Amino acid sequence: MKRRDLMKLAPAALAASAAPSLAAQAMSETPIMRMYRQWTVLMSKENGALDMEEEAFDALVSMRCDYEDQMMREPCQNATDWVIKVAVWTAFGEFELSSAHPHRDAIWAEARAQIGGAA
Repeated sequence: MKRRDLMKLAPAALAASAAPSLAAQAMSETPIMRMYRQWTVLMSKENGALDMEEEAFDALVSMRCDYEDQMMREPCQNATDWVIKVAVWTAFGEFELSSAHPHRDAIWAEARAQIGGAA
């Protein structure tokens, strides 16, 4: 087989190797990962409604905050879940994760659990 023939086969080999990975990824999706997708929808609605009447906008914000609280109560199944929780609660660093945070103790307990208590 010539080098040119191998190069022609490369895209097919890449596609074939990616398929099992995508299937495994879909099977291992956690509740927090699903919740994160819904959270992005809520944030998109909120960000697109800045010209909305104050009462209606406040209702959107309240709904998102309630959803975030629900997500924080969901247990992490892996380190990705933990990262998602911190990213959501801080709006990707726009807000801090302060010592007064209502879920602070649980978040750090989950972090310790993810790294085997080595913290």
